[in-house]
Amino acid sequence: MFQPPEYNIRTQAMVLQSRPVLERAIGKLGAAEKLAAKPSGLVIPWRKWLRLPEAAPFSPHDQAIADVEAGLKVLPKRVRE
Repeated sequence: MFQPPEYNIRTQAMVLQSRPVLERAIGKLGAAEKLAAKPSGLVIPWRKWLRLPEAAPFSPHDQAIADVEAGLKVLPKRVRE
């Protein structure tokens, strides 16, 4: 069955952004360990003023994945014909 190239590109983009691929990349880079070494405890004053509950802390691993997911954009390069 023939599939247009755009279908394959979208599939590859989804794979690159998947959690297993991100976890493997973070593991190879040691990003979770680097994040754990940074001082934490950032207090956001407006949360207290608005009486919002404190955000649940992420583990360094989950925080690294969230940071990578937030900053990752996979865009296919358009090929000129």
